[in-house]
Amino acid sequence: MGLDHGIMEAVQRLSGLGGAADLFFAACTFLGEETFLIVAVLAIYWAVDKRRGEYLLLSLYMAIASNGILKDAVRRPRPFLTPGYEDLRYVRIDNPLVSTLDLADSYSFPSGHAQCASGLFSGVWLSGRRRGSTAFLCLLAVALVMTSRVYLGVHFPTDVLAGALLGLLCALLAWVLFRALYSHRLILLGAVVGLSCLALLFMDASPDTVKTTALAPALFWGCFWSIRRCTFAPRAAWAARCCGWCWAPC
Repeated sequence: MGLDHGIMEAVQRLSGLGGAADLFFAACTFLGEETFLIVAVLAIYWAVDKRRGEYLLLSLYMAIASNGILKDAVRRPRPFLTPGYEDLRYVRIDNPLVSTLDLADSYSFPSGHAQCASGLFSGVWLSGRRRGSTAFLCLLAVALVMTSRVYLGVHFPTDVLAGALLGLLCALLAWVLFRALYSHRLILLGAVVGLSCLALLFMDASPDTVKTTALAPALFWGCFWSIRRCTFAPRAAWAARCCGWCWAPC
């Protein structure tokens, strides 16, 4: 408790900068929202590189699914519900892009925002040219998401650290599997989706986990249709050119 509390207190001192700090960290936390990350993957798939988009989708789904399972297994309460943390801030935000309300019924460990952001941005670096500038930007994005969750008072520092490391692990595992089994990627995706759904039968899953996992069959069908029925080249050649400094062929 001591270390978590001390780090949270230090980060939340940034609130002394005024309301601008709340707005800044709310914007940073948006980088870890599932909606943003899914749209980013679809944009890469449609406009930049289909194969890379498929890999990033696998990495992101592994991060999302494993996060829900781990949260329901550990069941750590949020900081604002934990005795001894009453003196820290809980920033309530409610807008169409970011909301910190209605979190009392969800769990804290590991951080879903940190894990999903790490799963995607680590995948961007792994599947690219691995330039130092790309690594810096990806690391910065994940670090901002991690800091924002602590600043807003919705996660402990250990939550976001564990989430970031697990997201990196998901990206690495997805990278190895995707490269080894690319010609059988539908079977690979089906196996990952099937395992995540099967896990629900052996645990007391929260509504959030059930909702997320329920999207898995739709994800698999979309990928099946895209791979088997939809043949296209990325529509925006300009986007591929703009990303050329970052990505080499996957």
